[in-house]
Amino acid sequence: MRKPLWISVLVIVALMVMLNLELDQVEDKPVSTTSIHAQMKRPVVKLTEEYAGSDSCRKCHARSHATWHASYHRTMTQVPDADNVVADFHDVSLDLHGQSYILSNTDDEYWVELNAPDWNSTTVRPPRVKRQITLMTGSHHEQDFWFETPHGRTIQRLPFVYRIEEQEWYPDTSVLMTPPEAPSGFGNWNVVCIQCHTTLGRPHVTPFSQIAKTEVVEFGISCEACHGPGAAHVERYQTRADHSEVAADWKSRDQIVNPGQLDHRRSAEVCGQCHSISLLSDEDSIHWASHGFRFRPGHKLADTRIVVQPGVTDDNPTLQQLIQDEPHYLDDRFWSDGMVRVVGREYTGLIASPCFQRGTMSCLSCHELHPAENDPRPLEEWADDQLRFDRKSDRACLQCHTVLEEHLVAHTHHAADSEGSRCYNCHMPPTTYGLLKAVRSHQIDSPSLVPTLTAGRPNACNLCHLDKTMSWVNEALVDWYGQEPQALTSSQSSIPASVLWTLQGDAGQRALMGWAMAWAPAQTAAGTDWQARILAPLLDDPYDVVRFIVGRSLRSLPGFDGFEYDFLAAPEVRMDVSQQAIEVWESQRKQAGLPVDLSDLLQTDSADTLSELVKTLLRDRDDRRVELAE
Repeated sequence: MRKPLWISVLVIVALMVMLNLELDQVEDKPVSTTSIHAQMKRPVVKLTEEYAGSDSCRKCHARSHATWHASYHRTMTQVPDADNVVADFHDVSLDLHGQSYILSNTDDEYWVELNAPDWNSTTVRPPRVKRQITLMTGSHHEQDFWFETPHGRTIQRLPFVYRIEEQEWYPDTSVLMTPPEAPSGFGNWNVVCIQCHTTLGRPHVTPFSQIAKTEVVEFGISCEACHGPGAAHVERYQTRADHSEVAADWKSRDQIVNPGQLDHRRSAEVCGQCHSISLLSDEDSIHWASHGFRFRPGHKLADTRIVVQPGVTDDNPTLQQLIQDEPHYLDDRFWSDGMVRVVGREYTGLIASPCFQRGTMSCLSCHELHPAENDPRPLEEWADDQLRFDRKSDRACLQCHTVLEEHLVAHTHHAADSEGSRCYNCHMPPTTYGLLKAVRSHQIDSPSLVPTLTAGRPNACNLCHLDKTMSWVNEALVDWYGQEPQALTSSQSSIPASVLWTLQGDAGQRALMGWAMAWAPAQTAAGTDWQARILAPLLDDPYDVVRFIVGRSLRSLPGFDGFEYDFLAAPEVRMDVSQQAIEVWESQRKQAGLPVDLSDLLQTDSADTLSELVKTLLRDRDDRRVELAE
């Protein structure tokens, strides 16, 4: 006779207690055999003597806890359930490289059926297995899902990403800047994602095996990630009324800090523990594997991390060895002039800025981890980028540069109410890439053609004035700011810089330009009646992410809002759609009485037709390998 379910649950729980297997923190919901199974097969939440967990903060810091709870920091890693899974798991079938993945769910349990990923036979087809989804990362732009393995608490990634805005599943390599031939992978949460998507992650990976007994203090970025370990702090304030003589000892052990009360360097380093390109020494790597990172908020980050800065840390032996093992390490993260090229590494850009080096600028100069009590915005709006309420204006810069506020137009040479007079458009242009979009650089810089010509990094002027040449920018920078004139080629003098980067640039430049063609300030400055002809060839670009971005931007242009395009379609289909886009554009131009040879945009004296010019530029395209480490 089959035993009642509750008896089976009791037996399993008893066995787990006997085997001293750790459970996640108990939730106020019925426990099923599958949920217990999932707890046994994912990294375990386990507090330490130092860490008390974010729930312990709520009683005394209710508002701060509530605003943190509304942030994407909290939801960076979660146990999947019906309340937080946005992705479609309702009997979904996904195919990748000839393999099928069948997704399903019942209540709060999510599953994937797939070919056994650990099958190594070369003569027999891998068996089909059904694995439970035990964890997910991401909550803002996309969700990634991780399933159980036979190797302890090691988890593997479903090789698909669910994009929240598009409400679609895509192969992981199709939403990452990876070369066309790059294979999909099952990821490595236990030693990679755990570093920044959890609080005090301890991998506990057995050497020379796939077995892991991974532990975290909390999934997601919790209160203690930014304020420091809180166990002594909680103990101190819970008992000080009755044990004042002992509380003095607790006060000395209290590690809680307020980043807003630290100096600008220590404050920024709290963010820099994750938002940087950094390495660990061999000694610190060994410590991290078993005990987590040594860094604590308020400490000096450089004492336990190597923050990589080209030209500054080049002689570091750990970095030298890494570059020997991974020759593209720097190329995958930086422009060749040393500026950060990928998102999520804002601290690395900040510390290279004069406002940080010679001033007191920190992350908190613009951002806030808890909105002010008088902030009128809904928490959802604040959480999007966690900017202070008045920092989406020039106030972020003019709080220090007060003289420029009095002479704004004389400084910017643009109308005061135009995008050309916004400080961040010129000094923090969108030249970093990640998550299928361009993001503002966090290295404060001034417009110049030098990095454009030497490193290929788009300059702020041409990013907004997409219809202008580098020669036009050259003249303006010489006339307005007394910069040295730069020597330009005939193409750079006659063809808009955006056209050159779109058709001749590397995959990263093409992605930035594809995004810029839909950027509202750029469309205002450069119009919207010519971009489709330049974007159309990239509908058949070799890089999936470039095609995705270009297709999305194309639909932002007049007459293309309903344009149908599948960026993952077969090459011959993409070529046909590319030609259709050109025909739609030509029809629009003729109806508007505009030249279809773009003679109103191009200043070339070549006798080539527009089609021949585009083909010539594409033939000279920079096809170097690009793999940006987002």
